[in-house]
Amino acid sequence: MTSLTVSIVTYQVNKQLFSKVLEELGKAVRDAKGRGLLSKTKLVVVDNGNDVSYLREEISGQEGFEGRVIDNPDNVGFGRAHNQALLECDSDMHLVLNPDAVMHPDGLSEGLTYLAEHEETVMISPYAENSDGSKAYLCKRYPSVVDLFMRGFLPASLQGAASERLARYECRDFGDTDATPGVCVVSGCCMLAKTASLKAVNGFSDHYFLYFEDFDLSLKISRLGSIDYLPKMRIVHYGGDSSKKGLAHIAMFCRSAFTFFNRNGWKLA
Repeated sequence: MTSLTVSIVTYQVNKQLFSKVLEELGKAVRDAKGRGLLSKTKLVVVDNGNDVSYLREEISGQEGFEGRVIDNPDNVGFGRAHNQALLECDSDMHLVLNPDAVMHPDGLSEGLTYLAEHEETVMISPYAENSDGSKAYLCKRYPSVVDLFMRGFLPASLQGAASERLARYECRDFGDTDATPGVCVVSGCCMLAKTASLKAVNGFSDHYFLYFEDFDLSLKISRLGSIDYLPKMRIVHYGGDSSKKGLAHIAMFCRSAFTFFNRNGWKLA
């Protein structure tokens, strides 16, 4: 049977939503164990936002996995915090999960089964819905500067003219029944990967504080094998659009985009 580590990074956590994330994660772990797919499960929560007391209390009440909280006195960023959990990971598989991503009860079972059956696959991305039930597109083709501007900042009244281009960037042509191999880049809100592959590329790059560290990781790990979109693995993602989070987030997004293109190659249009 397979062992699993789950890492979650928190900052000023939404307590009600986080309780739901843990509850549903516990159901998914128990489902996988019940099917004989999973043995030991360890949850590592890395806190960047001074919520340690609450987190320790919340985790202690969960069944199905061993839990631990790492307390960072300062906010070290998304990727660096996940790397702290990866350093403690000695499991076969590693799940990167957002504190606003709710796992479907059979999500882990589907993901673990797929990875066990596909030796060439190093990481998978799930089917995701937004909180309103609409589909969230976690898989992307390599972005251009124009793609990012249109998706993040183009007024809704003008997005119709760019719909075909954005649909291609967001991989809307991928089917939602069978798996699609060879995805270019995927969202870090939920990534199920083979631990050996994650460690081989040294996890997330510390060149990013927030945004684009998942794209950078995708490109690195895809050199070792295939990233696959697995629609049978399902989550609900309650996250928001960075362009609607204020000027500080927009500035951070732009800085990280600049870093990404400098490291991986510029594509203007």
